[in-house]
Amino acid sequence: MLWFVCFFNYADRQAIFSVFELLKSEMNLTDLQLGIVGAAFMWVYAMGAPLAGFLCDRFQRKNLILGGCFFWSCVTVATGSCSKLWQFVTVREL
Repeated sequence: MLWFVCFFNYADRQAIFSVFELLKSEMNLTDLQLGIVGAAFMWVYAMGAPLAGFLCDRFQRKNLILGGCFFWSCVTVATGSCSKLWQFVTVREL
C-alpha cells in the first residue's frame, strides 16, 4: 500500500509539467509564471522536510500517512478549481 502512495505522490509531483503548454495557452501564463508554479512545490518541500522529520519521530507513522493522504487528496481536488496564478502557486505549495 505504501508503495502505491509513494508512486502516486511522485506521479502527482510531475504531472503539472505535462500540462504546462495547456496552462500556458488557456490561462495565458508566461514561462516565468510557469516556472514559479513548478518551483513552488520544491521550495516548500525542501523547507518542510525538517518539520516532517520532527513530526515522524514523535507521532505514529500510520496516522501521519493516513492524514497526509487525506490532505493530499483535498489539495488535489482543490487544484482542479484553480483559475488564477496565485491559486496554482498556493496549491502547489501545499
